[in-house]
Amino acid sequence: LLADRGREVGDYCYYRAAWGADPDKESVVEARVKVIRGSSFLILTNGISGERVELSPEGIRLFHHPKLRYAMDTTGGFHRYQVTLNGADLQVHVDEVLRIDAPGVLAPRDYYQRNEVAFGAADSTKQGEALWEDVKVRTARTAQPLHDVVLSIGYKANTEE
Repeated sequence: LLADRGREVGDYCYYRAAWGADPDKESVVEARVKVIRGSSFLILTNGISGERVELSPEGIRLFHHPKLRYAMDTTGGFHRYQVTLNGADLQVHVDEVLRIDAPGVLAPRDYYQRNEVAFGAADSTKQGEALWEDVKVRTARTAQPLHDVVLSIGYKANTEE
């Protein structure tokens, strides 16, 4: 469970990882997620550009291109979201079906100079909660010996006997 229940600027909850995406080649993020309420995001940057895929109870949309959206129930169960960056093009598949096709949307943006993937809940004054079952990333960098990374985070309640 990644939850942002705060209302102040700077309140949010994300996991971030450098992934070495090549802006000219394909990079993929897959996440199995069940939205509970509010907004959660997959944020992908490649050192030149980036996009935020918003997951909300109403469906999915691109943050920087809000007209590119797909209405669906994200709260009824887990869904697999696959976001593919390839040059300036972006695609979002949901449960292996193409739902957002966005050619040319990854124009250079000064504020996306990081090269990382992030996932989590809301941003600043928004709130959001989602269950993230798994997140996988894949890049096409041939100089790196490791191309697939899986981050697994477990929670164990601290109980007193």
